[in-house]
Amino acid sequence: METFDKIWKVLKKNLLHVGIGVLGKAINVREIPRGEEALGYTSEKGSICLNPQHDIVLNLRNEESDMLAAFFLKGVYAHELMHQCATNFEQEYKMLEKITSKYGVRQGEIYHEIFNIVEDSAIEYFAPAYFGGDLLKALKFMINRLFRVSPDIDPKNSPFGQFLTAMIQYGDKGKIKGSFTSKEARNCFMEVIPVFNKIVLESNGAKRVNMVVEIFKMSRSLWEPEVENEKKLQEIKEMMDQMGSQSEPC
Repeated sequence: METFDKIWKVLKKNLLHVGIGVLGKAINVREIPRGEEALGYTSEKGSICLNPQHDIVLNLRNEESDMLAAFFLKGVYAHELMHQCATNFEQEYKMLEKITSKYGVRQGEIYHEIFNIVEDSAIEYFAPAYFGGDLLKALKFMINRLFRVSPDIDPKNSPFGQFLTAMIQYGDKGKIKGSFTSKEARNCFMEVIPVFNKIVLESNGAKRVNMVVEIFKMSRSLWEPEVENEKKLQEIKEMMDQMGSQSEPC
């Protein structure tokens, strides 16, 4: 039986050719350094970074098989490949600069986190228009696995943390796990859902960037109390990394 290291090496080589088939160009696959919590992220410059040491991957290896763990990573690659296909990085960076200039650096970070949650759902929705077969199956497996292992909404979490957790879960499967303990978070989430759905169905990446600003503004009452709390913001970022939501440049 092949060791995971061998399977991972072959997978990286094969994924290079997958990128050529989908985008017409080679997409470099890089390994995220040990110790980092991110599951995967992409760069508009052409690299996709995957984490074979992530807890979800290690648990799959222990509970299921090395091959299924590799299949999960292939699904992460498919998700990040969709960022290459459909995310308008240039427009998002411009909006990030605009938000930062108007509201502040941390507010810009919050906008980016919200954008990434909604954008993740949108690119996965449009994935069948770009590829099918085993790659699409891997993407769906990855989405299902992330939802399965994602924690319930934490009753001890802040209203904004509960709101973001629900957004991630809704973006994955159209439903949430657990219940809100914050009435404000629940009400905001319910108000945001129609806007969220509308953005996901928008095929124009630049328009999606602009439309997310509405959710940023709608959730202001939730994130504003935390915007100066660096510890809270770091906890939120770590939570999103653990739930598989990130799109940082390599």
